[in-house]
Amino acid sequence: MKNTILVAGAGGYIGIPLCHLLINHGYRVVAFDRFFFGLPVSEMPQSPRFHTLRGDIRYITPDILHNVEAVIDLAGLSNDPAAQISSALTHAINYEGACHLANTAKKAGIQRYIYMSSASVYGRSGSTSADEETECHPQSLYAELKLNVERELLRLRDTTFHPVILRNATVFGLAPRMRYDLSVNIMTRMAVRDKFIAIDGDGLQQRPFIHVQDVARAVLLALRLNRQLSVPPVFNIGGDALNHNINSIAAVVAEEVPNVKIVHRTQSLDTRDYRLCFSHAKNTLGFSPTRSIRDGVREIAHILMTDQQAGTQPTCFTAQWYTDLIEWEKRLQLLQLDGHLF
Repeated sequence: MKNTILVAGAGGYIGIPLCHLLINHGYRVVAFDRFFFGLPVSEMPQSPRFHTLRGDIRYITPDILHNVEAVIDLAGLSNDPAAQISSALTHAINYEGACHLANTAKKAGIQRYIYMSSASVYGRSGSTSADEETECHPQSLYAELKLNVERELLRLRDTTFHPVILRNATVFGLAPRMRYDLSVNIMTRMAVRDKFIAIDGDGLQQRPFIHVQDVARAVLLALRLNRQLSVPPVFNIGGDALNHNINSIAAVVAEEVPNVKIVHRTQSLDTRDYRLCFSHAKNTLGFSPTRSIRDGVREIAHILMTDQQAGTQPTCFTAQWYTDLIEWEKRLQLLQLDGHLF
């Protein structure tokens, strides 16, 4: 059906704001997700053009994509700590599942395919700003698998299958399925709740950042990109003014949250250090960020200060939540008798 978009990973941090944006722009949306963070998702759009479908990208079949015009892949175990819980599971979902979804989409005749990659594929760029042609040096399994999926998508690319790859900067900001395991978000939570901000290492490591709502806007622009344009399909998503080191992020948080102490802890084990160039997305997609680090800190601090329950839900901490799910599954299996718990 025309204007029907399947969003894989629709129930996540980026997925819910994206679904709202797509609905607001007149699209029909199929929200495809494993929903590891629970059902029902009350924050999802309430619209006759919105449909939820529970499933796993590793096992998706072409019939699910019948009448779908485009696919947006946000699915997978997100971020480096979550990916380290089980390398086998991460490979199965983040690489094999992503490749299976892309191949299935191509077989189903889907032309526009958007893949949510990560700026972490660069690893280290030194003092220069990395553009999409810069050699990548992924520093983690999560980033390595993202890069491998990109390569598979470029292999599949032809005149009938048009993938667009978005290398997102580190995402921040308030969203319905909130995450407090991302740099800006967790520092703001620490400042409000604990009255200090802990920085691992010297804090000089560079990172690019992008607000979650701006990520959704970038996806919308990629969705509308003219398929006839002969342009490189990989885009860094962020903004030059959003390249920061960790110390400068902490300073912004401390300015917005009163009476906060900044503490430097032991040397960081995170070796990522990179700045990005965003001219390709600006010139080709027409994308520029609309929200600053300070905007994100203010909105998060406000909700934390006005709602004592905010930031206490276990689903706000992605890696720990996945760890708990795996542990619960093991315990339930041990307690079962003849396949039943009771």
